[in-house]
Amino acid sequence: MGNIKFLFKMLKKNKIKNILIIIQIVISVFFCTFFLMPITKSIEINTMVGEMKLKENIASLEEAEHISINLTNYNNDKYQNLKEYVKNIEGVKSVGTAYSLVGDITTPSTILYDKELCMNLKHPVQKGKWFDEEVFTQNEEIPVVISHKLQKKYPVNSTFEINLVACDTQSTIKLKCNVIGVLKNKAYIYLGGGNHSEQSLSDLFTKTKNQEFIILPNVFENQEEQPISFAYRGMLIEYSDFNKVASEVQERGIGKLYDFNSLKQNDINNIFTYNEQKIYEFIIVFIFILISISGYNTLANLEYKRLLVIYYITGMTWKKGIILITIRNFIIIMIPTIISSILSNLIISYLRTLYPFDEKNIFITIILYLSIFVVTTFITILNLRKQKPIEILREVD
Repeated sequence: MGNIKFLFKMLKKNKIKNILIIIQIVISVFFCTFFLMPITKSIEINTMVGEMKLKENIASLEEAEHISINLTNYNNDKYQNLKEYVKNIEGVKSVGTAYSLVGDITTPSTILYDKELCMNLKHPVQKGKWFDEEVFTQNEEIPVVISHKLQKKYPVNSTFEINLVACDTQSTIKLKCNVIGVLKNKAYIYLGGGNHSEQSLSDLFTKTKNQEFIILPNVFENQEEQPISFAYRGMLIEYSDFNKVASEVQERGIGKLYDFNSLKQNDINNIFTYNEQKIYEFIIVFIFILISISGYNTLANLEYKRLLVIYYITGMTWKKGIILITIRNFIIIMIPTIISSILSNLIISYLRTLYPFDEKNIFITIILYLSIFVVTTFITILNLRKQKPIEILREVD
């Protein structure tokens, strides 16, 4: 009981300063989270793209103006005309796009990949396999790759039916699907898009977490009845001469072409372009907190010494007193760090949907602020261990 009283007395002393330190930590954690989220996302995507073993002649076309479909008759002709136009550019070997399909309420979110996407972007799977050439020859059962969350409901090699809405008649298209692969948990999938002035890998890939979705290969190209499909922004192009295609695309005003090396570099550039100020602010605040807490603990040591002497006289061991001071530092530094890190990740992922919630950001932040705890606690303990209790008794007298 005496140990708990001693701990509470330490926390009550200079409580205004303790509150100020907690506020500094919370603010700096928010700054840290702001620039940490795009960095961890960029690292994850680059790692995943490395696993895909992409061909060297793949590039992303960012359209100058995305052509959306006509919502009155669900006509995709304009977008398909643009695709054909791009295909006919000299040096272009193939063009692939991702689409969102419309199903009934029983059908999970369904994504359609052109053959070119299936062949050029082989997403890592946890079970089964990714699409190959054979899937485009299937007629009765359409091979699909599903999200990690659906694997219990639809294990590999199982079959199930989905209902899509037909483009022209709005009637139901029934499809029998066969599961050939399950994506890794929290996998990134290609959907295209562009959220920065210079397109990057982070713009093209979206992280999936606790989501139910299906990826279908585009087996509808030669069929009369087409499902309603919404094309995602951007196209993936296989080229024979990048410079020729890029120049032609720019001259015709279609958009801009990026090879994957440029997309990776743009990821790094975008992190510093859009977060440079936050990085500097965090460094300044972090150093200030480190100096502030270290200096405060040094000044507060005399008061803690007096408390230690009082409780030492009543029977507390010197070692236990130092342990309680360490616990006090943990409460002041680490508890606010853990809580604010979780909250900041939740808030930022909600406000900036480009960056999903990721536990790794919390762990990295905790490890970073653990260094403050270790340094400040070490300084406190070092000063206390220099003197024996009897010397402090004489000093207090």
